[in-house]
Amino acid sequence: MINWVAWKTGLALAALFGLGVATGWVVARRGGAAEEPSPPPAAVNTPAPTNKTARADNLTRRWGESRKASYLRAIRPTAEQAEAIEKHYQAFTQEVGRIQSNTRQELQQALRQLHRNIEAELTPAQRRAFQERLKKLEKPEKPDNPGTH
Repeated sequence: MINWVAWKTGLALAALFGLGVATGWVVARRGGAAEEPSPPPAAVNTPAPTNKTARADNLTRRWGESRKASYLRAIRPTAEQAEAIEKHYQAFTQEVGRIQSNTRQELQQALRQLHRNIEAELTPAQRRAFQERLKKLEKPEKPDNPGTH
């Protein structure tokens, strides 16, 4: 005896799979022909930053540049529009920098308060050990690749 439910389910899944393949093919053909491949990030050949703040700033800059490039590819602005959009991105970059700076300051204040709160709970010997550990953590970082700079 034939199990019609299994056959119907199998045919439905095969049809769904076929529709997915067809949709993927159409999207690839329509989207791939209009867009050029994105260029590699501008910062690939940039020397590695020497501290966490510089790395975070570099990451934010690269993220913004990548997003801007994506937008420009999608909208294909005129020269005038591209110039105006660039000004908006410059303002955006300054605003993000201000936000990051404020956030860093607030985080540093919160961390200092945490350290004070922890020290208040410790014995004198534990407090000295804790302070030594903090000094080790606060030492400036060494460059990622000292031989390449």
